[in-house]
Amino acid sequence: MQAASHDPLFADWSAWLQDPNKVTSNSARLVAARAQSLVEDWDVAAAMVRAMLLATHGARGLRFRSHFQKDDAPDTSDAERETRRQIEAAIVARPDIDASGCMSRRKLESTLDWYAIVMGDGFAVRVWQNGTGRWRLVHPFRVRNPNGKTNNEQWQDGIELDADGRPVRLWVDQQRASDLALPATSSAPFAWTAPDGTPNVIHRVRWQIPGAVRGLSSFAPLMLPARMLQGVSEAYVAAKRVQAGIPLLMTVPDVEKAREQYRGSRIANLLMGPNSSVQFPNWKFEGDDYAAFTDAEIRNICAAWGIPWELVLGDHSAKSGASARSMWQAFYQNADAWQADHAEQCSVMIDQAILRERQITDPIPGLTDDWRRNMAGVYQGPPRIMPDPLKEAQAAEMWVRLGRSKSSAFAEQGWDYREEAIQTAQDNELAEAQGLGEPMEPEAEPAEHEQPMEEPEPEQEPQPAQAALETPEIRADQLAMATLAASLNT
Repeated sequence: MQAASHDPLFADWSAWLQDPNKVTSNSARLVAARAQSLVEDWDVAAAMVRAMLLATHGARGLRFRSHFQKDDAPDTSDAERETRRQIEAAIVARPDIDASGCMSRRKLESTLDWYAIVMGDGFAVRVWQNGTGRWRLVHPFRVRNPNGKTNNEQWQDGIELDADGRPVRLWVDQQRASDLALPATSSAPFAWTAPDGTPNVIHRVRWQIPGAVRGLSSFAPLMLPARMLQGVSEAYVAAKRVQAGIPLLMTVPDVEKAREQYRGSRIANLLMGPNSSVQFPNWKFEGDDYAAFTDAEIRNICAAWGIPWELVLGDHSAKSGASARSMWQAFYQNADAWQADHAEQCSVMIDQAILRERQITDPIPGLTDDWRRNMAGVYQGPPRIMPDPLKEAQAAEMWVRLGRSKSSAFAEQGWDYREEAIQTAQDNELAEAQGLGEPMEPEAEPAEHEQPMEEPEPEQEPQPAQAALETPEIRADQLAMATLAASLNT
């Protein structure tokens, strides 16, 4: 097989497979440090992270919509609807989940996600403050094995595993990570789950080698091309600065006398005699080549993440309507996957802890001992912005006519039908109270494939003279007479 040959092109490739945990352990910290530097110093990398976070969390974060059902009956009772309402209300009533008191819930979750994207892992542990559980972010570098223990089947870079390979404890260095300080001699353990099953640890991962316990930076597959493209951009800007910084020279009759006059100032270095000449460097920049190269490389880098390069660069003029719609649909499919992963790894943990604490202090009627049933539901993502909203609305309307529920049609566009129905009822009630009447609905415009029908004109029997004029021979004679008249006039 050629792929297994000793061709010189394969000389710098690894010839041995290593354990995924070993690869991650050996590379994670260095890759994370380089990725953080890339995001801090390169605008394209920062824009990529921002695009991924915005697609996952939106402006308001993921919102839980309960589908609680006490039994498997197809119908939902009024009591179950009330339980759903109280579940959602209990979650909304706890925005203060950050132990530091500095971040909103959306900010805390997006920061966890930032750590996962850039550094490979996002960690948070549940701590108790005045009898209330809150979450404290933990820098990934602080998660390490206690007392210098090496990685093995029980320990993996700060995560303690049981005999089945499941995490049981997270070990956090009590000293904040620093290049100038040695790690603490002992780490503090945090049980992965409380005795009652409540989650105590959140571990958010984006990019992970299959089989590894911890994650790697999402920049790992594209670190080298990204760094090279960053260097090309920096070199181009530096050359432009040199080109723009060629000094203005002054011609004077007596250079020495002028230098004495301007001694101590920069002008003294810009003087030249009347017969002097300067050979300026002939800088040549291939602007089109540079733009084409950077665009191609940025497209490749963004493709590795499944992010439209137009979104990263803020350029939405390169595609037609159909192409743009196809691009955004593919992007939103990726966003759905990102939202599902984040909800499973992070949001569900926070909400389940909130509800379990609520059951101790003020139980919600109707909840069961089965917390999978209690936590049944979906997380509503942010509204989707498409290039042609009218087409999306028409498509949603057609799907509803074909039998899809309005809840599904609204959710596909990032809206909650229940919220919209309640708000519509309140708007109508307000309009009626103010004597405004019902709002006028605009007439529906025909779709592109539907042409407005024209009323057919009644057929009339042609008069004999009219019928005679419509024969080909008469029309040819009229054309000849018109041509002759035009030539006489000229």
